[in-house]
Amino acid sequence: MRSIFTVRGTGNERGVFKGMTGAVAKKLDPNAFEFGECIYPATIGRIGSGQGNPPVDLDRCVEIGVQDLARQVKASKYPAGLISYSLGGIVVSRFLERVEAGEWLNDNGSKLQVDFVVNIANPARAPGDSVIPVMNGYGLHSSHGRWPANTVVLELANPNDIICSAARFSPARKIAGALSPFSALEQRKSDPFADLRKIQSEDWWARLTPGRYVEAAIGLGGYLLPNPRTGTTEHTLYSTAPIPGSHLTWTDWAAAEINRRWAR
Repeated sequence: MRSIFTVRGTGNERGVFKGMTGAVAKKLDPNAFEFGECIYPATIGRIGSGQGNPPVDLDRCVEIGVQDLARQVKASKYPAGLISYSLGGIVVSRFLERVEAGEWLNDNGSKLQVDFVVNIANPARAPGDSVIPVMNGYGLHSSHGRWPANTVVLELANPNDIICSAARFSPARKIAGALSPFSALEQRKSDPFADLRKIQSEDWWARLTPGRYVEAAIGLGGYLLPNPRTGTTEHTLYSTAPIPGSHLTWTDWAAAEINRRWAR
């Protein structure tokens, strides 16, 4: 038996079996897992607020989520597994960094046990973390630090999703200056395409590397503009589009993998 905790994305509806993380959880063996959810605002300022979610800034929101995960994982009778989506991936990333640092310990002095993590579209994905091969770039928000070596990590990252798969030197990383570019895109404070053009006009290197700006513009478009045929963006297709190399959607593949490895 294991305890599964879901960590939802910005403004997503609460509930273990709701939203993108719920698309995975509801396909898991109920006889092998018990379920809970991380209780945190899931907001970036006003974005995602309302319906009981207070407007909390990104850093404080993540910290609330980290502390709640620590509380629930430590109190669980069983080893934990985590499933996150988007903003929830930052929460999980920061939580695991601090587990590795020994910030929270079990009563016997050992570190908290997290058997596995499934991150979907993690804005803090590190280079090379991916369940599919040849995954370039890393999360638009950051790249996570050291995690517990015995925690199995499954990163589901669409190569065309700029939130989790931005090129290392992508101009999109400069949007909003010192602010998190992930936060800037979520808040939609300004036209990111206009921001991108402004950065390009001030970047002398852009004359020699125009492809970087074309790539960034395509990535921003894929995040902001839904495909008229499917109604999803590159950031929201994980429960409807097949994972490369399989007939299963990304979320169904994740559920099958969790059942195969840990439903025993």
